[in-house]
Amino acid sequence: MSETASMKGNLIISANKNVSQIFLDHCLKTPNKTAFVVPSLDENMKLVNEVSYSFQDMSDKSAEFQRGLMDAGFSKGDRIVLLMPIGIEFYALMMAIYGLGMVSVFLDPGIGLRKILIALTDSKSKAIVSIHRFLKYRWFLPPLWFMKKISGDSHGFFLAALSSFKKQNTSGFNITPLSDDDHTLITFTSGSTGRAKGTDRNALNVCEQVEVIKKNWACDEGEIDFPTFPMFGLLNLNLGITTVLPAVDFSKISDFDEGTITDQMERHQVTRISGAPKFIGKVIDYAIKNSLIFNSVKKIVLGGASITQDFAEKMEKVFPNAHIKIVYGSTEGAPIAFID
Repeated sequence: MSETASMKGNLIISANKNVSQIFLDHCLKTPNKTAFVVPSLDENMKLVNEVSYSFQDMSDKSAEFQRGLMDAGFSKGDRIVLLMPIGIEFYALMMAIYGLGMVSVFLDPGIGLRKILIALTDSKSKAIVSIHRFLKYRWFLPPLWFMKKISGDSHGFFLAALSSFKKQNTSGFNITPLSDDDHTLITFTSGSTGRAKGTDRNALNVCEQVEVIKKNWACDEGEIDFPTFPMFGLLNLNLGITTVLPAVDFSKISDFDEGTITDQMERHQVTRISGAPKFIGKVIDYAIKNSLIFNSVKKIVLGGASITQDFAEKMEKVFPNAHIKIVYGSTEGAPIAFID
């Protein structure tokens, strides 16, 4: 171990606070391990197929995005808004941005158009990556006028295709050194006071958050995670954990086919679940109605709404082997409180 690094728990903390180094370590250690299982859905939210991506696949995809971003003139500290469907491109692009020392600005599409526009203005971003359904209004939305606009599913005047940012990168995944105070991630969630609430995390925040989660959440590399909190997918890349993406539209998290979801959980022998009560509530009601029990699930984290005693009792029936935590964390301060 170098003189600029020290051991804290099981995590190496070095002078370079770029957390994507941990991701690269896992890619080198277990390149063929499954990083993501990604579903494709039809218009009725039924599962069409699933595609698996290894950690090596994720490293390669992220490296391609990095070369494209660098060739387009992006560099350390530049902010890019991500307002796009949750999937393999989202996670590969986000990891590419992390590795280059740039700043991902994540907008939850569920906050509504008015708050999205406020967040776009507040974010002071250089570019936005989204889809045609939103970017077709680029002429009429002032916050977009001076941003570079990148579309995941179209192209046109003043609109670059995301695919054009994927370029062969023979040098592999790049890691730009970061200091404690370098910005790395901004997330906007719904604000009860009328404005979208932005949380600005620096490199030290993110490293410490990974460490805290490792101490308080099941993070063994053998876990099979099934998260409906999008950021857990990114976190899992840094923990060497397999992520099975639920067959849902993340912008409408409570609108899904329960049979499809429970089938995913059973086939993949999911061990961890994280999500909001709206999602898990539909799962447990369907499971009770159909006499389903998920013995493989060992850990569940719930957050985002209050939990009743009746809800908790039903969860214990459906997930008899699970350690269930109800969490609360204020967006502005980000301390986390939890109760079993």
